[in-house]
Parts: sequence; structure tokens; C-alpha cells
Amino acid sequence: MHRNVPRRLPHLAVGAHHGPAEGACLMECVSVVAGEPWSDRPACTDPVLAAAARGANDALPDEERQRLLPLVPRLASSAGSEPHTRRLAAWCLRQAAATVDPAWQGGVGAAAAVTARLLLGREVPAAAVDRARSCLRKMRLCSAPGKPAWLAGSAVGMLFDAVAGPGAAEADRYRAMTAAAYHCALAARSPRTFLIRLLEFHESRTADRRSVPPYRNWRNELAPLARLGPDVRASECTDWTIRRGNLPA
Repeated sequence: MHRNVPRRLPHLAVGAHHGPAEGACLMECVSVVAGEPWSDRPACTDPVLAAAARGANDALPDEERQRLLPLVPRLASSAGSEPHTRRLAAWCLRQAAATVDPAWQGGVGAAAAVTARLLLGREVPAAAVDRARSCLRKMRLCSAPGKPAWLAGSAVGMLFDAVAGPGAAEADRYRAMTAAAYHCALAARSPRTFLIRLLEFHESRTADRRSVPPYRNWRNELAPLARLGPDVRASECTDWTIRRGNLPA
């Protein structure tokens, strides 16, 4: 009855990989399903969503990371416009305050709101910008690097600097948006829930989903990856490369 459903799926691993013989992260699986070149930054996925997916992939313990695989088809059809990318980044910022210590939640929440408004091109009083800058500066000094509060503060701070700083270039804002999304996913109490909620927000604001391919056979597309691992024979990897035609040389 279920002959076309593979018994195994690839085992998700932390970080980026040069090819399937080294393993695969969530977004590299997305690139395979979408038929794109092997990458953890496929064009089929909004860059902020992709960054949040990489963060969730890297933050979760190994067993829970495997529960991200069912999100592959949704991520494989999530590319959006530049204004929509900004809205996704603003959503990430608004979640950041929930991950910091209670003493900082008010200040970081206000700074995140200011940063989101600036990112979306809305007016913000100069006094509010100054208060956000002061709060973020203090938090960077008081938080322990690598802890959720520091990650959340860094997410807000790096994007604040890119939108409130003088002479910020568009490329700087793009890098800050993706870095902020990655840090927010790392800082989240449940990175998987954070990613699912971000996907739901994205889908609720995408007007027309009817033209997007459903990727119903995504499990079959990923099945060849399941048998590849660190000890794969070179002939197997070459065969897979030729068959799929989407791996780097």
C-alpha cells in the first residue's frame, strides 16, 4: 500500500555541508526537494525564513532536530517579495523580548518595536530611537555571550544598527535581517515552535498559494540522502550526483 514512501529519511545534522556525503541540514534538504543546487540558502525560500530554519536546525538537540523534516515542503515554496522579507524580520524581532530576563523585557521589547518600525519605513520619534540605543548598549554589556538574553539582544541590536545607523547600505540591512532571524531562532525557548509560527505568519500573509507546487513527493526526493553518510562510497555519491544533477562539483 505504501510502496512509494521510503522507509528512511535523511538524518539532519548541524551546520552547512559541502555535499550529502557529509550530511544535510534542514535547508539543504529543501534545496534538494526544490531541484536547486545544493545549498543551505536556496532561492525557493525567503531569506529570513531560511535563516530562522538554519537557526532552529543548529539549536535543537539531535533527536528533536529530526522533527523539522516535515517542514521541508512548506519551506520549499516560501519565497516572497523584499517588503515581505522585512515583515518577517520584524515579526522575529517582536518575539525576541520573550526570551530575555524579566528585568530587560520592557526595554528590549520597546527597542524591538522601534527597530521593527524603522525597518518597515515608519516614523519613530528621535527620543524613542535614543532610548532603544541606550537600552541595547547596556544589555550588551550586562548579558553573558551565547546565552538566550544575549542572543536576543544581539538580534535586535544588529538590526537596529543597520536601520538606525547613519549611511546603512541595503546590503547591510539584508545581512542584519538574516543574522537577526538566525539569532532569534537560537534564543527561542522552543526553536521548532518559533519556526512553525514564523511559517504560519508567512503563509497567512501570502495572498495566492494556488500556483505553488505542493511537493507531495518530497519524501521520495529525499530518500537517496538517507543512505548517504560519512562512510559513503565515492561511486554512490557520484551516482547520486549524476542522477539528481544538483550538487557542487
